[in-house]
Amino acid sequence: MRWNLESTINLRILGKKLSDTVGAWNSFARKEIDYFDDETMIPVEMIFRKLKDHLQKLRDLEMELNKDNPDGVSSLLSCCEIRVGLLGEVEYYC
Repeated sequence: MRWNLESTINLRILGKKLSDTVGAWNSFARKEIDYFDDETMIPVEMIFRKLKDHLQKLRDLEMELNKDNPDGVSSLLSCCEIRVGLLGEVEYYC
């Protein structure tokens, strides 16, 4: 159970950071991308497509962990507080 909880917390932290990064890219792509040459943006867009795929895999893994022990992990996570600082430092309290 402890391994499951810690893994789920780590997946949530990674997912949050990756989601923030993808969200920033999406916002930039909608508003500012026209300032750049289309050819130079193709590699960047490919990287962000891969990051979006990784984000989906993280979410799928979290769902799998929750399925393995739905009552225990969900109830424990509802009591946990996860904080990510500006420099990427992570703290969680359960």
